[in-house]
Order: sequence, then structure tokens, then C-alpha cells
Amino acid sequence: MKLRRIQEVAPATVDKSLSVLKAFFSWCEHQGIFNHNPIRKVKLFNANNERIRYLSDEEYERLLTEAEKIRCYLRPMIVLAVHTGLRRGNLLRLRWDHIDFVTNRIRLTDSTKNRRTLTVPLNDTAIEILETLKKKSGESQYVFPHFEGKLAGEAIQDVKNGWKTAVKRAGISNFRWHDLRHCFASWLVMKGVDLPVVQELLGHRNIRMTLRYAHLSPHYLSEQIKVLDKTFPENCPSDASTSGKRDQLETSE
Repeated sequence: MKLRRIQEVAPATVDKSLSVLKAFFSWCEHQGIFNHNPIRKVKLFNANNERIRYLSDEEYERLLTEAEKIRCYLRPMIVLAVHTGLRRGNLLRLRWDHIDFVTNRIRLTDSTKNRRTLTVPLNDTAIEILETLKKKSGESQYVFPHFEGKLAGEAIQDVKNGWKTAVKRAGISNFRWHDLRHCFASWLVMKGVDLPVVQELLGHRNIRMTLRYAHLSPHYLSEQIKVLDKTFPENCPSDASTSGKRDQLETSE
């Protein structure tokens, strides 16, 4: 199964399937259904999922232009993705009761990947987009509903076809929807936002995931290494003190 699946999907997807099977057979083993786990020695690919792909300003503008031509909701959904860092599933399921226009926050409870409450502050761009969508959504509880047909008012379930068309027409290669989340994080880091803040905004459980973006900061690594100057000041004598010691040696000679 592992070798067959790798011909069809990415290594990370195969690993997810294998992980499910491992968990299932482990449960069977604990239940005493059998005494041997046939998948225990099957190794995962452990694919590198630390890929970071973000758009240039020009690519972003081209993508928005093409998205607007395809679906009326596609452009605002893309803009919200890069200004909030929310995943596609969260955006598709986003309801108006998740949004507080008084405090300008989106609050998602138990609907994130980590099953944790995520609070996302809204900037002016996101607020403007949401206010426009609110006028169009009518009585629907969803931010992105179908506007007509038998599903009118219900949440849009997928944007895969429209997304692929927009990316292709914009001449952008090697770019997935999830990479919009990388745009959000990368652009913040390159603007000088601290990594712990980015971690909080992304909803990462630990800083390790967020550290993937550290190399994009123009000052981060340089600032971090300076802590040694403060820790061991005696190892960094000033020019004046060095000159004084040299004068003393010359005098004694």
C-alpha cells in the first residue's frame, strides 16, 4: 500500500495514511484482538514539510486580479487568508458569530487544527473586506455562502477549481492554497514582527514551527548573537584599555 500510494500522492500524505493504520493496529493489539502488529516495522517517509513558499508583491497582485474574474468570493477569501493566517477550512466554515466587530477579533473555538481556541486580531484591510461581505451575505450565518440556487445561504464547501484556475492564469507555479498562510507569516517576519508574536497569530503550539521563518528576518540572527556581548563583557576589552596595557609593557621594557 505504501509503495502504491507514493505513485499517486505526496510522501506526507502517505505518512498520514500509515499513521492511521499504525494507530488502528496498535488499538487492536491493546484490545487483545491479536498479538502481532503487522505494520509496526513499516517506516514512514518522514517527508520534510518545512517548505516555505510565499508570493512576491507582483505575484500577489496578479493572483488577486485573476481571482476577481473567476468567482466573486475568491478574491476576498484570498485577501483574508493572507491578512489573518487562517486555514482554508476555517475560512470556509467562518460564521458571523465568530467575528467581533467591537474588538475587531475573530475567535475560533475548538475548530482549529490543534483543537485550541484561536483569537486573531483584524487589521484595517481585513475589516474592510468583512464589512463588504456582510452586506452581501444577507441572512446567511456564513461569511462565504452560496448566493443563489438551492444551496443559497449555505457555506461554500470548496474553492479548489477556481483556485487552480486563478493560479494558472496568474502564471504562478509551485503554489498551494496553504502557502497563503506562509505569505502571512513570511510578510510579518520580513516587516520585523517578533517570532513569538507570529507564533501566537498562527496558533502554533511551540516556537519550533515558527522558527522556520527566522531566516527571513533582516535582523533576527544578528540581534540574537549579540547576547554574548552582554554575557561576557570582560572578553571584549575596549580599545582604550588595550592601548593602556600596551603602553605599560613598553615602559617596563
